[in-house]
Amino acid sequence: MVKLPFTISALVISAIALVFLMLTPALPAHSMQVATPTPSMGGFALFRDDFQDGLAPEWQISSGWQLVREGDNVYFGGAGEGLAWVAGGGGWGDYVLRVPLRIDYGTASLSYRATADGRYIVIFSPDGMSLVKEYPRGEFTTLAQTVAPQQDSWHWVAVCGEGGHIQVYVDRVLWLDYTDQAPLLQGTIALGSAENSQVLAGTVMVTRLARPLPAVDPAVVVPDEPIPLPADAEPPPAIAPAPGGGEPADVPGAEISFLVEGGESATVDPGQCVTVQWDVEHIMEVYFQGQGVTGHEFRDVCPDQTTTYILEVVHVDGSVTEHAVTVYVNEGSAPAAGMPDLVFESISVLPSVPTVPGIVMVALTVRNLGDADAGAFTVRWYPHARSSEVGCSMDVAGIPAQGAVALNCSYEYPSHGNMHWLAVVDADGDVAESDEGNNETRGEVLIEQQ
Repeated sequence: MVKLPFTISALVISAIALVFLMLTPALPAHSMQVATPTPSMGGFALFRDDFQDGLAPEWQISSGWQLVREGDNVYFGGAGEGLAWVAGGGGWGDYVLRVPLRIDYGTASLSYRATADGRYIVIFSPDGMSLVKEYPRGEFTTLAQTVAPQQDSWHWVAVCGEGGHIQVYVDRVLWLDYTDQAPLLQGTIALGSAENSQVLAGTVMVTRLARPLPAVDPAVVVPDEPIPLPADAEPPPAIAPAPGGGEPADVPGAEISFLVEGGESATVDPGQCVTVQWDVEHIMEVYFQGQGVTGHEFRDVCPDQTTTYILEVVHVDGSVTEHAVTVYVNEGSAPAAGMPDLVFESISVLPSVPTVPGIVMVALTVRNLGDADAGAFTVRWYPHARSSEVGCSMDVAGIPAQGAVALNCSYEYPSHGNMHWLAVVDADGDVAESDEGNNETRGEVLIEQQ
C-alpha cells in the first residue's frame, strides 16, 4: 500500500521511479573520487566521478541525463523525466553519498541503497524535501519530510546510512533523520529528475561509513526545521574501515598548500593582521581551526599573541593529517615617547538576525596607546576588505593619551555568504603616530541566505 501523508504526490514519486524498475544489482564499482566539507563520517572511497573527462562509463542512463558543460566545468544534468545509476554499487552497505546538487526548477531525487527490489529516495521538490522508501518495488512510503532547500542554488548534499539509521545533510546541516526498523541494507546510488525539471550534479563521491552517525533527539523524526549538527559531533580522527564491500578506488594523491603571507610563518605586531590561505585538492574534507571549510579559501587573522593555526585534512582513505602555520607576535614594543598611537581595542561585526539577516551592526572601540593626545581623525569600515566601497565613515574629534572612544554603525549586505571586512583607524592619516603600522583590523562575518 502506498502511504503518502505529505505534500509530494504518488504521481511525482512514480514518475521518478518508473524508469528505475529495470535496475539490477551488480558488482561493486572500481572507479572513484572526492567531496567537500560535510559531517566527517566518510572513510574508504568506493566511487568517484567528476565528469571532467566528458565521459560517464560507470553510469547506466535510462533517459533524460547527459553531460552538460558550463564554462570550464562539466556536470551531469537531468532534463525532464529520467534516471541514471551506478551499475557497480549493488554490494554497498553502510556508506556516505556526497554530491553538489543544483535544481534549477522542478523535482529531483537521490536514490540510496537501490536494488531491483527497492531503495531509499531523497526527493527534492518545490513543496519540500522527503525521505521515501520504495519496498517492495512500486510501493512507496514517506518516512520523513521537511522544508526544501532553495532552488536555483548549489547545495552540498550528503546521504548517510548506518544499518536502518538514515540521515540527510544539506550544506553540513542535518535536515532529515529516520531509523527504519525493517531496513534495506545494501544497494547502489541513482540520480533522478521528474517531468518538467532541470537538475545539475557535480562530483559524485561514495565512501564507506567510518564512524557511527551522530545521535539526535529520538523524538525528532520529522523536523519542522533543519537540525544543526550537534556541537560535540565534530569527529575524532577517522577509524579504519571494516573490510569487504568492494575495492578502494584509484584516487589521485592529495595536493595541499597551507601558507601565511606566502610562507610557513609570519611575524607581526600585536593586533596586526596577516592572511592565511589554503588550497587543497583530491581530499575528502578539510577543517580550519576545527571548522569545516571548502578547499580553496583564505582568512585574515589578527592575533594578540603568538598563535599556531591548524588545517586538518581528511583524506579519501579516511586518514587525517594536520598542517600548521605560525604567526609570531612581537612582544615588549612600546609607543615612542611624546606621540599618540591609535589602535582598535575591540571590534564586533554581528548580523541583526533574525530581524533583517543582511544588516550587520558594527561596534568598535579605538584607544590611544600613546602618551600624547591625538587630534581629530576618521575611522572607516569597509564591508569588503579588497574593495574601496565604504560601509561606515565616522569622524572622531580626538582622544587624550591612554583614552578610548566607542563607535557604532550599521550596514546592509546585498548578498549572502562569508564576507571579509576591513576597519581602518585614522584612515586619512591626520594624526602623526609613533606606529603607523597598527591602524588596520580585518575579520569576517557570515551573512545567512534569506
